[in-house]
Amino acid sequence: MFCITSTIRSVLWNGDKLLGFKPKRGLRQGDPLSPYLFFLCMERLSSLISSAVQDGRWKPVTVRGSNLKLSHLLFADDLLLFIRANVEQVTLAKDILASFCKASGLRVNEGKSRAMGQKNLSQVMKSRLSDLTGISFSSNIGKYLGFPIFSTRATIRDFQFLVDRVNSRVASWKHHLLNRAGKTTLAQSVLSSMSTYCMQHAWIPTGVCDDIDAAIRRKLGGLGLRKARDHVTALLGENVWQVINGERKPWAIQKARDVIIEGFSYKLGNGSSSFWYDEWLGNYKICDLVPAVDIHDLQLGVRDVIIGDAWNLDNLYTSLPSAVSEEIVKRESFLSADVPDCMVWSFDSSGVYSASSGYHWLIHQRRVQAADGLLPPPNAAGWQWIWRLKRPYKILFLIWLGCHNALPVNHLRFSRHMAALPVCSRCNLYPETVMHCLRDCWFARRVWLHLGLSPRHDSFSMLALCDWLKQVLGEAEATSLAAIWEIWQRRTWRCLIKLCCRRTASYRTFLSSSD
Repeated sequence: MFCITSTIRSVLWNGDKLLGFKPKRGLRQGDPLSPYLFFLCMERLSSLISSAVQDGRWKPVTVRGSNLKLSHLLFADDLLLFIRANVEQVTLAKDILASFCKASGLRVNEGKSRAMGQKNLSQVMKSRLSDLTGISFSSNIGKYLGFPIFSTRATIRDFQFLVDRVNSRVASWKHHLLNRAGKTTLAQSVLSSMSTYCMQHAWIPTGVCDDIDAAIRRKLGGLGLRKARDHVTALLGENVWQVINGERKPWAIQKARDVIIEGFSYKLGNGSSSFWYDEWLGNYKICDLVPAVDIHDLQLGVRDVIIGDAWNLDNLYTSLPSAVSEEIVKRESFLSADVPDCMVWSFDSSGVYSASSGYHWLIHQRRVQAADGLLPPPNAAGWQWIWRLKRPYKILFLIWLGCHNALPVNHLRFSRHMAALPVCSRCNLYPETVMHCLRDCWFARRVWLHLGLSPRHDSFSMLALCDWLKQVLGEAEATSLAAIWEIWQRRTWRCLIKLCCRRTASYRTFLSSSD
């Protein structure tokens, strides 16, 4: 740090340069050189801690279920220390920090620092360690970079802020002049990305995911939005992909791995994988399917069981189950000496996992399970003939509402005590159902006859709404959609004009009576 000096600054006053001055408070926040100097300093602290770990003086914390050992984590100007909760270890950490502060000129802010211990740590030991370091213990140290930090299993309370955030955002749209299709489109672009940051780091509890889905469904219908649970799994799948490819991750992703591992497959390259102890045949190891592996077969690789381009299982000293042998023979035996064995994502032609392909794979799996009777059929599975149309979303939403008998026609409004009569506002003869409004009314029939899409035989009137829509869309998709939209728009404008005329007449009557 002694080789760094501050520059001389000067100020322009009315176009004239004043005498220069030198800042005496060092680097300020926002200085482009500040982050690099800070990293250099913190690298020295990291080196001190790593040396203590190598010497055996610092006892790091082992992550449960793995061999990963943590002694410290650095991010920007924040530091996390992992150490045994005893006087000897805490004194060592205090001495290392003191030597670092003396060399760098930095100081530990004890008021902003917090300590967290395990549940079995006694209150007496907590008080003793707090007196030694000047840092108080806390059961909840809040959030870091927007993500909650907790020492025990995540609960619904820890992630309640995600539900509150979604509810507040949806409530702010209450007075926006948007139709239901517009609100759904807005929700797709905003709500789905609000919790993405937290979802890609932790397995969000199922209750929180259900509450997020319910909040969106209650306010906007939830049509076309990703389910929170599938979104979480797909995002965590990227961490699973990185772990499979050899990267080390300090967070638990086991639940996501259990769900999404079926989408990965082992691709043989040079066949260097262990025949018995690698999952090259599927999501299992062959050694787990036999009572014991013969000592002569322990070091066998996959390529050692292939002669030419064919499998040679007869030379194995270990007997394989017939089902396993059949599965191996079905597997391609062609090897490439220049390509290593690796895991690939089966649901993408590139073999690389992405959150988008992971989400679509989860939806595909749910439909497959529904077809096999393992799960109830999803509600949206029967409406793909609408959503796969490459047309304006507002028109597709109109058709979807019509098929669900949810369009605000007079028959529906009358049943909900929102209209005086259920009859059609055009013909004033028949109840205005969705079918009558879009097809059977004299105005709608004239439109369909003019377009040549209304057969003169009785089958035109006998078809149910969904079957009739599929028929006309199959004959002329773009023309039929434009006709349906125009018929509904004309009907809506007619109702609005009649309403305005009625209110104007009432207002004039009120003025006349006042005079």
